[in-house]
Amino acid sequence: MDKPQICSDEMYELMQKCWKEKPAERPSFTYIREQLERMMLRHCPYLDMGDTNYSHAPCCDTESDEEPSQENTAL
Repeated sequence: MDKPQICSDEMYELMQKCWKEKPAERPSFTYIREQLERMMLRHCPYLDMGDTNYSHAPCCDTESDEEPSQENTAL
């Protein structure tokens, strides 16, 4: 598979490692997780929820067809 335009070189290299024909040559899930976390932190840092007052967050019940409800999540 060719590298998609929106895919970074770094991500594509990781994908190629996962596609190795011999399973023993593929990276472990731990390695994959670590690489993805590193990429996320470098390119898109996590949102610091401590800096903002989020008193209400949408809560979605995936087992019903009901609309998301507002639930007080303030600590």
